[in-house]
Amino acid sequence: MAELAEHNNREWFSANKTRYEDLVKDPALRFIEAFAAELKNISPHFMATPRSLFRIYRDARFSRDKSP
Repeated sequence: MAELAEHNNREWFSANKTRYEDLVKDPALRFIEAFAAELKNISPHFMATPRSLFRIYRDARFSRDKSP
């Protein structure tokens, strides 16, 4: 996380994207998949789907602050 805070730009992220996928995205998706059945047992209104994981890129289209 310290590296990301220090290099918060697309160029650095593109060069390190496999690290993000291996260390963050893939484990998070596995957790969501593993937790889905338990969450449904708690309440049928709760859903855990892979789409629950937020995109890594900040959508600044409608924001005044365009910083990363």
